[in-house]
Amino acid sequence: MSKMTNVNALTFVLENTDNLPDEVVERLNAMIASLNKRADSAKTRERKPSAKDIAHQQEMDELREKVAAALNAEPNRLFACKELAEMVGVSTPKMSAVLTSLNKANRVLRSMNDKGKDIRWQSMEPQAE
Repeated sequence: MSKMTNVNALTFVLENTDNLPDEVVERLNAMIASLNKRADSAKTRERKPSAKDIAHQQEMDELREKVAAALNAEPNRLFACKELAEMVGVSTPKMSAVLTSLNKANRVLRSMNDKGKDIRWQSMEPQAE
């Protein structure tokens, strides 16, 4: 059996109840239509970013640029996440998120040892010569 929602409950009442007055049937059908309309609009509506979301995005953009600059300063060196976090002054988990986003944007290279541990990061941006 599927999840019992308000629409399913109202539909069940309409299908399994005899001798309902016409007004009640119309009201139940109107309620079902209203619930379906609300569910459809909620699925397609995009949320406007809050001030907190915007501030967080700006902070992350600034961190990405700081980390990229630190990596570009020594392009051939491999950095540990903890080491970069200490250099920039943020927590290791936040640095990991920044490095992952830079990796997805193809700005840093992620490498690890044979056992899959000891992950290191290196700049992928071309160097001016």
